[in-house]
Amino acid sequence: MKRPLLCIIMFAVMATTAVGQTQQGYVKTRGKLAADGKSIVPGVRLSNALVTIENLSPVKSGANGAFSFALPAGTNHYRLQGAELKGYTLADPDAIRQTHTYSKDLPLIVVLEDMKQREADLEAARKSVRNTLKREIRKKQDELDSLRDVHAITQAKYDSLVRDFWEYRQSSEKLVNEMAERYVSTDYDQLDDFNRRVQAYIESGQLTKADSMIRTKGSLEERFLRVKQYEAANAQRTAEIQQEQEALDRSRQFTQKEKMDLANDLYRQHLIFLQQPQMQDSALYCMKLRADLDTTNIDAVRDYALLSHSQKAFHEAEKYYKIVLRNYKKHYAANPEAYHAASATIQNNLGILYSDLNDYAASERYYKQALENGESLYAANPEAYRASLATTQSNLGCLYSDLHDYASSERYFKLALENREKLFSANPAAYRADLANTQNGLGNLFSDLHDYASSERYYKLALGNFEKLFAANPAAYRADLANTQNGLGNLYMALHDYANSEKYLIMALENKKKLYAVNPEAYLVTLATTQNNLGNLYSDLHDNANSEKYYKLALENKKKLYAANSEAYRADLAATQYNLGRLYYNLHDYANSEKYYKLALGNYERLFSTYPEVYRANLAMTQNNLGYLYRILRDYAASEKYYKLALGKLDTLNVTNPGIYRANLALNQYNLGTLYRDLQDYATSVKYYKLALNIWEKLSAANSEAYRGTLASTQYYLGTLYSKLHDYAASEQYYKLALGNYEKLYAANSGAYRAILVQTQNGLAYLYVKLNDYVSAISIIDEAISLTPEDANLYDSKGEILLMQGKEQEALKMWQKVLELNPKFLDDYPKGTNLSNGLKANGLIK
Repeated sequence: MKRPLLCIIMFAVMATTAVGQTQQGYVKTRGKLAADGKSIVPGVRLSNALVTIENLSPVKSGANGAFSFALPAGTNHYRLQGAELKGYTLADPDAIRQTHTYSKDLPLIVVLEDMKQREADLEAARKSVRNTLKREIRKKQDELDSLRDVHAITQAKYDSLVRDFWEYRQSSEKLVNEMAERYVSTDYDQLDDFNRRVQAYIESGQLTKADSMIRTKGSLEERFLRVKQYEAANAQRTAEIQQEQEALDRSRQFTQKEKMDLANDLYRQHLIFLQQPQMQDSALYCMKLRADLDTTNIDAVRDYALLSHSQKAFHEAEKYYKIVLRNYKKHYAANPEAYHAASATIQNNLGILYSDLNDYAASERYYKQALENGESLYAANPEAYRASLATTQSNLGCLYSDLHDYASSERYFKLALENREKLFSANPAAYRADLANTQNGLGNLFSDLHDYASSERYYKLALGNFEKLFAANPAAYRADLANTQNGLGNLYMALHDYANSEKYLIMALENKKKLYAVNPEAYLVTLATTQNNLGNLYSDLHDNANSEKYYKLALENKKKLYAANSEAYRADLAATQYNLGRLYYNLHDYANSEKYYKLALGNYERLFSTYPEVYRANLAMTQNNLGYLYRILRDYAASEKYYKLALGKLDTLNVTNPGIYRANLALNQYNLGTLYRDLQDYATSVKYYKLALNIWEKLSAANSEAYRGTLASTQYYLGTLYSKLHDYAASEQYYKLALGNYEKLYAANSGAYRAILVQTQNGLAYLYVKLNDYVSAISIIDEAISLTPEDANLYDSKGEILLMQGKEQEALKMWQKVLELNPKFLDDYPKGTNLSNGLKANGLIK
């Protein structure tokens, strides 16, 4: 499957007011002193209150009274302008004149009070203050009375002081109101225990106790001097800090300038290295330094993540993609649309990255996150976000194809295709490449589904588009063109159109060689893929020398990739090891065949343990081929072991996707039938041949040309097995079915099928001998002789049948014909044949 392309952010960001910190707050009623004068009745939170901050839009308190507001960037101070809730008023009217400083830890507390309750509390407070004043004046008058009685003061002085007290009392109503106002503005919830007690003593008129508590902190004069000393020290330190700050600001400005200058030079240096094939690592290193220079620089971090990904430095790319996502969350906090658009792009790239690492669960998770963002944006603005949504849909098509979930793959590819066709119709130049990529993906998908007509159609559409793009910009589109050529080469190989297959694979190879020459690190894997495909092609053509040549080239390249990143390239390496195992088997080099099959087996077992759904088929076919190899080597125990391991996996695959895996299952069952035939376990052999036959019959009904040969072969072996089991009726039935199919195959290709047709006729003839139907036996043998009149074995068989009939002279003539055709015939039969031994016994030959 062609890998999806990395996404680079291209979207419009809406203009917004720059914002700084967000201040939290809540609205409540006043905490009050209880009737006992000691305990506190806490306030309650108020929802739906409208809070207004100066120069900002009003905000409403929500559940539990909470609210928040964003301060303009660069602003740390704010003022409460008002708070409204029906039936309530500010507990402290002076609150709107206070300036507050932003705090992430301390909320803004807005205290409201029921209007009627506040008036009642205010009246009670006035009464309390008046009573306290009366007590204090009476107390002072009592003290004056005592002083007068002991003549400590004169009567005139006494009268003057008493007159002052009562004048003070008569003029104290303003004080009463001010103090009452202060009492009903006090929120006991916001006082610590010490200050609650002091305030309670004051409000209850216990002024001596309040005074005593305050004095526990020391002399007011001393505290005043101490505060002044602190202020002086702070002023001095502030001046020092200001000087340091100015120096720091200058240093920061210089550092920032140096940082920007260095970042620009690192970027330019990476551009220089990129254009030198042997300096790709240096280019990557420059971009890493640029990203690490300031990890809050979104562009620098994203650029490094993209370059790391393109150069297969997957874990670096993963780390920095995630830094980008964290930066986006902060950067676009006030702009959800821009945040979702930017995040979807990086989520797409993480999906591609985890797919490259074969971590398909993580890949699907990030693609689905990107899809959710894309669908949300598209719903609000289809034209702006159709392209990015189509990219995610196409990527999901690739992922599900890799997972063999072909229904989901087709669904997402078709959604992407629909969107990209609309984009292309409006702007062909901008969207031709995207459309071609999805067409290529559908070509891959339908090839996997064996829907070769659809596959060819989409590949050809993609090829036409990429050829136009390549003509205008070869450097940019050579890789895409090569991938589509490679796909067509594989398709025509599956269709046995080997001339076209070779044509497109060679074209792909030449393009990939040019890409590799410019950037070996980036294109080594794709070059190895086409080399491997050419190995497959020449293997099908029985050009074993070229097949081995290309497999070995692919193997060496894949070993390099595997050495650098084993997890990412284990599957690629295993595929070529498997192909070499198959090639050496065909060359009868069984030692090398076993070696490479075992290497492939080890890698596929590792992959299967982590991703069973993805690698079940690869592991099953490797086990099946090892079973075949060990049967040829007569290691029947090992052969049975691997065949059975493969059978379990192929059964599972056939249940989930019979259209793809039915033929492979039948092949495995056929192989088990052959194994048990070799072991002379004829009943078990029949069981597996019949299971395979059931599948071949269904496949042949849909495509007789493709499956007639395997169907005939299974029928033939069932004929021989039922003969050995003395079920002659069944044996005749299957021999005749095989004979009918082989006659059709012979008519189409006499050279390929003459021998097996004659072998089937010979088997049927001997069956008739067992049934004592010598006439039919001779008739079948004569048909075989007419096809291969130079085959001495057929005359030997006919002579044997004639001898059984007692036709000794005719049998003798057949023996003479055998020796005429092959004078050394008995060299292959040291103990003689049934015909030669019978003639000897009757004295007809020596």
